[in-house]
Amino acid sequence: LYTFGVTALTYPKFIARYCNSYEWTHGPVITGTRINMIPEIKQLLAKIMLRRKKDEVMKELPPIFYQHVVVEPGPVAIDQDLYFINYVVPKDRTQELYEMLDSQRKFIETAIDNRGYAPGYQEENDMGKILEALSGSVSSLRRYTGLQKVQAIADIIESELSSKAYEKVVIFAVHQGVIEGLRSRLAKHGVVTLYGKTPAEKRMQNVDSFQNNKKTRVFIGNITAAGTAITLTAAHNVVLA
Repeated sequence: LYTFGVTALTYPKFIARYCNSYEWTHGPVITGTRINMIPEIKQLLAKIMLRRKKDEVMKELPPIFYQHVVVEPGPVAIDQDLYFINYVVPKDRTQELYEMLDSQRKFIETAIDNRGYAPGYQEENDMGKILEALSGSVSSLRRYTGLQKVQAIADIIESELSSKAYEKVVIFAVHQGVIEGLRSRLAKHGVVTLYGKTPAEKRMQNVDSFQNNKKTRVFIGNITAAGTAITLTAAHNVVLA
């Protein structure tokens, strides 16, 4: 908004006026929009942005069907994960890792009280928003939890691909370890990936391969790096891992 001359507010003042946030070590962490300020934001955006909802312009598309699948946690090979390998080599510090993960679990338990508030977070919110506010403090636990799900998710997708439940599938994840773990387990079905470390020249090659090559049945992308400005219409099924 500042770039387009719609507001003269500085960044800190913009956050204070329009955002729910709390102060952390490296500055403010934004956890959402102040609901009561949405009409004012819409009024500002109306000067520079034209908004159309999907049901207004893509009426021919069928409705989206969502399904939540709960999986049991599995073992994690920490000596094979780039983020955790320093807890194994050159000195075995696995006990230290497990103690840290346990402390982060306890942090979540103590941070969320019965009223549904998080430290420094002044408004009552749902559990998802509170966990989002705490995510920076439990980053190792988030990574580890993701890795615990890899085998179970791979088993489900492997079964569905083998039975031809669908021809192609898009998988979104957050952490590199999860993406690479799924890639190695589903490799026989033809996998391409796209995340932060994917070379620029390979990104469109991988997208094109998924779109046009029948043998490339799986696209695995980071939710941010592969979340916008690419076309993945070869698949009708998406997994958020």
